[in-house]
Amino acid sequence: MSDIWIMRIGHRPERDKRVTTHVALSSRALGARGIYVDTYDEVLEQNIRSVAERFGGDYEIKTGVRWQDATRGFKGKVVHLTMYGERVDEALPKIPRDEDIMIIVGAEKVPREVYDRADFNVSVGNQPHSEIAALAIFLDRFTEGKALYSDRHGKLTVVPNERGKTVVENPDRRRMRAASHRRRLQAPGGRPLLHREGRGGGDRLPHRGGRHGPGGRRRLAA
Repeated sequence: MSDIWIMRIGHRPERDKRVTTHVALSSRALGARGIYVDTYDEVLEQNIRSVAERFGGDYEIKTGVRWQDATRGFKGKVVHLTMYGERVDEALPKIPRDEDIMIIVGAEKVPREVYDRADFNVSVGNQPHSEIAALAIFLDRFTEGKALYSDRHGKLTVVPNERGKTVVENPDRRRMRAASHRRRLQAPGGRPLLHREGRGGGDRLPHRGGRHGPGGRRRLAA
């Protein structure tokens, strides 16, 4: 599958921060490689990177990038989502899967030049609705839903189940933190700086896994 990039244009940090955040999160969850945003927004970058760090994957974000600059050197196909484009079910078979694609998502009135630059102007329905919904539907159909439950190898993984909420902490990440914790508690000669009496006698390092329970599994009430 090709790499999928999002180009968000018309972002206004004070007015659109929630919507643009959801554009980024939706695209990440549905298989995109990263997002460009035309207006610089440091807080937005921090929030998206924080999600990617905790839940895994190699999703990237860069703000303050004009759409003209992002598309100028792009070697794949440019897809513009608009209510006035070609029907999504008719356009999808024409969009190659072996080339990278950049999806342009507008936040306000889109310049005519965007329509001309796009290789495909695609409509997801012919009724007014959210750009987040349009992007999600397009990505799910383009990727055939393969990204929905893919393993991103993050620190945290949400496990779907019928009732309740289950979040599993990645054991490799847990071991890395435990090792780092032990290093912090070691004196220069290797002797623990902090210890407590264990059940079977002897000194042990403080227990670190209590709130998550056995295996790092944390269960929350529904």
